[in-house]
Amino acid sequence: MDNLITMRTIGYLDVLGFGRIALTDLMGAIDMIYDYQTIVNNKVTDQHIHPELLQIAEKLCADSFESLLPFSDSIFIVSNQPDKFVTQISHFLHHAFSINGFQFEDPANPEDPTETTIPIGWSHERLPIHRYPLLFKGGVSYGEVANLRLNSIIDNEIVPIRNLTGQALVEAVYLEKAGKGPRLFCNKVFVDQLSPGIRDKFIGVLRVNELYEILWPASIYFDENDCRIDIGAFDTLFIPAVNLWRAFGHIEKVGVHYYEFLRLIINATLQYHTQKGCGRFARQYIEEKIISNGLRDELNEYFSEI
Repeated sequence: MDNLITMRTIGYLDVLGFGRIALTDLMGAIDMIYDYQTIVNNKVTDQHIHPELLQIAEKLCADSFESLLPFSDSIFIVSNQPDKFVTQISHFLHHAFSINGFQFEDPANPEDPTETTIPIGWSHERLPIHRYPLLFKGGVSYGEVANLRLNSIIDNEIVPIRNLTGQALVEAVYLEKAGKGPRLFCNKVFVDQLSPGIRDKFIGVLRVNELYEILWPASIYFDENDCRIDIGAFDTLFIPAVNLWRAFGHIEKVGVHYYEFLRLIINATLQYHTQKGCGRFARQYIEEKIISNGLRDELNEYFSEI
């Protein structure tokens, strides 16, 4: 693909809050980068060692990613399979949050759920550290992309690297700024590449014929499962998000991201279960969870249709 201009899906991801964390806790920021690298490595390694996954669980793999180019807290992904890209990027984003998500379900310090400890060697002592939620914000477009091979200098030596440019890349970066929260915004030209089934499950409409988003939390649900069983997965995202919002919701320019995360989880769950034919059941379940967590006033919009 060197210097070849092709029509491709381009995804741009940026770690949410990374700059603020890097300024105050460099080791914590480095851990976030290594966390997403672990997920990438596992997905690619698993599909090579267990090729049967590509048949029985392809949405858990990353074979639709022709290229994944990281730099600091940003990632560019190139794909020529839009439908599969949506399901696989959704699982990637879910796995990214889940890598530390269990810590936020029942945090040791509710006032700062990122606080935790790790053992020091073989002793009984533990070192206090922070483990941050690994959430991404980004954009997705479709169009012309040029895959370039350029020279870099590493350790005073010329080393070839991949680089990208093109209309779709510029649009994907621009779309990242379309809203707040760990959301993946996309445009009409990308959505037009998708099958009706994928659109119905994963694509939220923000402005018709203009702005959309990939409802990636829908990836926690499975078509073959009974709705009454599947809906329990809602708690695995919603409860950690509630605890993060309670801890940091009052912080300027931070709280809004966690509030939008709550709304994203709810919107994805409602849309997925509605297309599956059990939207009313899902809405009632969500209503109960909102009330039991004391968020009736904050999330009142989800009661208007009941």
